[in-house]
Amino acid sequence: MPNQLWQSLERLPGLADVEAGWRELVGEEFSDIKTLLRPTGEYVTSYPCTADRPCSCRHDVIEHGPDDIVSICRCDSGFCGTSPLKRSDIVLYEMDCQALAEAASTAIGASREFTRMEGFYKTFRIGTYSPGEGVHFPVFLTIQLDSPDVSRVIETLLLDNDKPFILMAPTREFLEPKPESFLDRKKCVFLALSEVLVFDGEHRLAPKRPAGEILAGFLAGAMPGAPQGSAATAALATEYPKDARVFLKQGKRWLVVYDGDPKGVDHMMGMDYIRLLLQSPGQEIHASTLRSAVAGEEDPLPLDSAGEMLDPRALREYNKRISEIDEDLAQLAGGGDFARIESLTEEREALLDEVGRATGLRGTRDAGSNRERHRQAVSRAIHRALLAIKAEHEALWQHLQNSLTIGEFLAYRPDQTIPWTT
Repeated sequence: MPNQLWQSLERLPGLADVEAGWRELVGEEFSDIKTLLRPTGEYVTSYPCTADRPCSCRHDVIEHGPDDIVSICRCDSGFCGTSPLKRSDIVLYEMDCQALAEAASTAIGASREFTRMEGFYKTFRIGTYSPGEGVHFPVFLTIQLDSPDVSRVIETLLLDNDKPFILMAPTREFLEPKPESFLDRKKCVFLALSEVLVFDGEHRLAPKRPAGEILAGFLAGAMPGAPQGSAATAALATEYPKDARVFLKQGKRWLVVYDGDPKGVDHMMGMDYIRLLLQSPGQEIHASTLRSAVAGEEDPLPLDSAGEMLDPRALREYNKRISEIDEDLAQLAGGGDFARIESLTEEREALLDEVGRATGLRGTRDAGSNRERHRQAVSRAIHRALLAIKAEHEALWQHLQNSLTIGEFLAYRPDQTIPWTT
């Protein structure tokens, strides 16, 4: 799978570079992605260093004549000097976003459209998904370079659309927990192209999984009245090979496949922790690191510190969110939506811990409590998730019981390593 392509799209301003620059970004995957590159008719004034020991700068392109073009290093590294170039070397190639959008729309069974959204960098309306007569969900694609811009796109789409929609992006790297929760509340779904598309043997983008499987969770939430056997349950009707292993979040549900048997499990925080462990078989991960990764924090809270004090504004925001959760829990009382109650309760406990840690009201300002609190919170969440898995898929539960180490350091150590689709 072309992982480098999807990551590169979120790191290259303008989605354009010379052929050598693209090769440097995606390595061996260039033979696949070159079908998605198109020349702009422009020529660059800087060129990547191609020396055996590359320097840290882009070289200046100097044209002495039509057939006399060179790149000159300006950083005085001493490892590279002047290199001759051909005019074809300095042609600028950009990613064909429309071709990318068409492949993405086709993968989920949506109609093809391509309209640029005004006021946004690389954001497009790429199709309409129509799972039934009179039912239409817009499909969008955004390619941003950081988390704030992804959050801004999500905020605008939520304001502009009064119905659920599908938002696609190259990866999930810039999707933060808060915007994702806003999407969940409105029954929208965020899809990463890295999870949806793959190059076939002929350098063409193709769906990685059946459309019904990709959108099963979305349809279950956006069309709660969908009957059994509809597209919303297509993922569970798909035949999987015996060695297939899937642990995939789809809206507020998870598709889990083990021994070729697909099941659906309600979302709860512990499922996110398990997914991260499945992605790193044999690797020990500290509970604080795991918790921070799921929360979208760059670094875990130092284990020898109770953390920084919250400023008054942050404290007000935390308390406001706790009040909102209390209102949601009151509305859900007696309704039977146990997964939602579980998720809100865990979020409330985490917020209360942060407020208590900052104010000293919960007795958590000593150095050792931070480590222990994270161990307990992560362990409890995983055990609750395992119970939910057991109720739906006992074979998978037994495998995880035998393979997971749970404590201050956690790990997934299976008898044999078979890749998981996550």
